[in-house]
Amino acid sequence: MIRVFAKEFTGYLNSLIAYLVVSVFLTGIGLLLWVFPETSVLDYGFADLDTLFSMGPYVFIFLIPAITMKSFAEEKKLGTLELLLTKPLTDWDIVLGKFFATLALTLMALIPSLIYYFSIYKLGNPVGNIDTAGVTGSYIGLSLLAAVFCSFGILSSSLTTNQIVSFILAAFLCFIFYTGIDSLSTLVGKESLFIKELGVLYHYEALSKGLIDSRDVIYFLSLTALVLLFTKIIIGSRRWSSSPRLNTSAINELRTGDILLLANGLTFVVLLNMVMSMHFFRIDLTEEKRYTIKPQTRELLKNLDDEVFVEVFLEGDLNPGFKRFQKAVKETLEEFRIYSNNKVKFIFTDPAQAKREKARNEFMSALAAKGITPMNVIETQNGQRVEKFVFPGALVSYGGFETGVMLLKGNRAQNAQSVLNQSIEGTEYELANAIYKLNNSNRKKIGLLQGHGELDSLDIAGLNNSLLEQYEVYHVTLSHKKKIENLSLVIVAKPTQSFSQADKYQLDQYIMHGGKVLFLLDRLEANMDSASRDDYFAFPYDLKLDDQLFKYGVRINPDLIEDRVAGKYPVVVGKAGNRPQIMQLEWPFFPLINQYADHPITRNLDATLTKFVSSLDTVKAAGIKKTALLFSSPYSKKMSAPVKVGINDLRKQLQERNFNDGKIPIAYLLEGKFTSLFKNRFAPEGVDTTGFKNISTPTKILVVADGDMARNDVNYRENKPQPLGFDPISQYTFANSDLLMNMVAYLVDDDGLIRVRNKEVKIRPLDKEKIKNEKLFWQVVNLVLPIVSLIAFGVSWSYWRKRKYAKF
Repeated sequence: MIRVFAKEFTGYLNSLIAYLVVSVFLTGIGLLLWVFPETSVLDYGFADLDTLFSMGPYVFIFLIPAITMKSFAEEKKLGTLELLLTKPLTDWDIVLGKFFATLALTLMALIPSLIYYFSIYKLGNPVGNIDTAGVTGSYIGLSLLAAVFCSFGILSSSLTTNQIVSFILAAFLCFIFYTGIDSLSTLVGKESLFIKELGVLYHYEALSKGLIDSRDVIYFLSLTALVLLFTKIIIGSRRWSSSPRLNTSAINELRTGDILLLANGLTFVVLLNMVMSMHFFRIDLTEEKRYTIKPQTRELLKNLDDEVFVEVFLEGDLNPGFKRFQKAVKETLEEFRIYSNNKVKFIFTDPAQAKREKARNEFMSALAAKGITPMNVIETQNGQRVEKFVFPGALVSYGGFETGVMLLKGNRAQNAQSVLNQSIEGTEYELANAIYKLNNSNRKKIGLLQGHGELDSLDIAGLNNSLLEQYEVYHVTLSHKKKIENLSLVIVAKPTQSFSQADKYQLDQYIMHGGKVLFLLDRLEANMDSASRDDYFAFPYDLKLDDQLFKYGVRINPDLIEDRVAGKYPVVVGKAGNRPQIMQLEWPFFPLINQYADHPITRNLDATLTKFVSSLDTVKAAGIKKTALLFSSPYSKKMSAPVKVGINDLRKQLQERNFNDGKIPIAYLLEGKFTSLFKNRFAPEGVDTTGFKNISTPTKILVVADGDMARNDVNYRENKPQPLGFDPISQYTFANSDLLMNMVAYLVDDDGLIRVRNKEVKIRPLDKEKIKNEKLFWQVVNLVLPIVSLIAFGVSWSYWRKRKYAKF
C-alpha cells in the first residue's frame, strides 16, 4: 500500500492539473470568506471560520472528484491497471493506496487555509480572540468529510474508463449524500429524521462546530470503509472475470465470496451504527463548552413523556448579531433534540411572511399577547437608516399546552452585542425552563405569608401569577403551624406590622426543619403619598424581626439609600400660563439596581427597579455562607433615620459629591446550618415545642431590604394590576419578575434548572476600526497569499525533484 500511495501522491504533485484544481478551491473559498458580502467574515463581524466549514463542503463536491477522476479510469483506459494487478499487491493495497493519496492531497489543499485563521486571529478584538480549540474540531470534521468524498471519487473512477464520466458520477454521489438525502427527508412524514440521519450533512453539522460526537465519527468512518469495500470488490472482479485460468466453478466461488464479504461488511456497518446510536459520547472542543448541555437539562429532556414542539420567530432578514443569535438558538435546540431522543421538534418562522398587512398585524398581536414582544432594530444599510421589527422569542408546546418565551434577555445597560451574547448564554435555561413549566406535574408549594400587613390582593398579583405558572401558591399565616411546615418556601413580602414572639417561633422552627424563606422587607416607613409634604420624614418600622435576622447573620440598617442611578418620577417644575409644567426627574429614593453578583440568580439580568431601599450588613453567624447579590450604583449614599423624603427637593440641584458611599449591598443570600433564635431561651407562652431544634438542617434564606420589589402598580381606572416590574412613568418593564422568580427557583430547587444560568459564552468580535481601515489589505492577503504559498511549494517540489534525479 505504501508503494502505491507514494506513486499516486508524487504523481499528483508532479501534475499541473492538481495545482490548478487546488488553486480553484482556494480562490473560491477565499472569495466566499473575504469578499462576497453575504458570506464575508468581515461583514459578519465575529471571529470565526464558520464560512469555511459551511461552504467548504460545496467546494469539495467539485474539487475532490477532479482530483480522483483519473485514479482508476486513466489506468483502465491506458491498460496499466492490469499491469498493476499482476504486481505482488492485494486489492486492498491498491484501493487504500490510491484513497490515501487523494485524501492526503485534499488535506494539503486545506493547509493554506490556515492563513485565514491567522488573519482572523490578528483581526480579533482583542488580538487572538478566536476559539482555537473549536476551530481545530471543525477541521477534524472537514477532514472526515473529505475522506467520505474521496471514497466516492475512488469508487466512481473504478466504474468507468472515462475521466469526465468519473468526475460527473463522483460529484453526483457527493451531492446526493451531502444535501440530496437531507432534502429528500423534508418530503417524507414521520420517517424524515431516519432518512435525514442517512445523509452526510446531518452528521457533519455537529462536527463542523467543533463538537465531536462518537456517532458522527463512526458514521463517517464506516461509510468511507463501506464505499472502499465496494471499490475493492469492483477492482477484484477484474482479476477473476478476465482470467482464462479460472473455470466457471472458481469464478462463481469468487463471486459468492465477494457477495458474502459485501453483505458481512454492510451488516457490520449497520449494527455498529445502531449500537453507537444507543451508547454515544460527545466531546465539546469549544473553549467555553458552548454546546455542552447541563446535567439538569439533560435529565429534564430524558424524562419527557411526549413530544415538545418549539416554533422560533427568529427568521427573515436579520442583521449579523441576530443571525449569530439565531444560529445559537438552532444549535441549542439541536442539542435538545439529541438528548431528548428526538422528542424535541422545532421550526423557525418569519412573523412578517404573511403577504397581507392585516394578517401580519394580527399574527404579531397574537405573539405579543403570549409574551413575545417585538423589538425595533434600527441599523444603517448602504448609508440609509432602516427599521425592522424582530420577534426574539419562541412558542413552546407540550401535552396540549403552550407558553411563550422571550429569548432576548440581558442587561440593557450594556451595548447591543453584549445583550445578544447574554441572551445566547441564557438560551438553554429559557427553553428548558419553558419545557419544565409545561412538563412539571410535581409542583412545589409556595406560601405567601399574611397577618402582618404584607402585600396582598392586586398589589402582589404580578408575583402571584408568575408563581402560579410553576408552583402551587397558598396564602398562609403563622398562627397555624401545619399550614407552613409542608411548604417548600415562605415569602414574606413587605410586612408593616409587628411579628409576635409566637409568630417568630413558628418561622424560626420552620427554618430549623429545613424550610426556606424569602424576606422582602422595608426597614423604614416611606411612601409617595406623603412625599409631597415638605415636613415628611420616614421613620423605622417596628417589625420586631431585627434580633431574628441578626441571629441568622444579617442586619437591615435603619436608613434609606439615595442613588444617582434611579427611576424617574413626574414633578411639577413650574407653570406655563395656567398649566403646570411637568418633567420626569430621577428620584434618588428609587434606585435602579444594575450591579449584580456573578451568581445563577442574578446572571445577565436587566436592571431592577427598587423603591425606598435600605442597606444591609452581615454579622457573625457560624457555619453560614453569605453572598451579596444586589448592590446600588457606585454613586449612592446612605441616609440614617429619620430621613426627610420630599419630592419638591428634586427641584434643587443635587450635590453629586455627596453620593460617595460606593456600591451598597441590598440583598444577601444566606446558606448553611442556622442557629435557632430560641436556643437557650424560653419558648413563647402557648406554643407547641414538640420537635424543637436548636440547629437547622442545611437550608437557605434570602433577605432583600426592599418590600416594594414584589409590588406591582395598579391601573385604578380599570382596577387591573400592571405586570410586575412595569414602570408606567417610563413605560419600561424592569427585571423584577425575572429576579424574584430566579430567587424562588434557587431557594426551592437545590440542584435545579437555575444552575443552568451559569453558562458562559464569550463574545468574539472583530476589530471594526481595523477592518474599516485595512479591509482591502486583508482581502488581498487572504486571496493572494494562499495561492502564492501553493506556487512556492510547487516550485520547491519541482526544484527538489530535478536535483534528485540530476544525480543519476
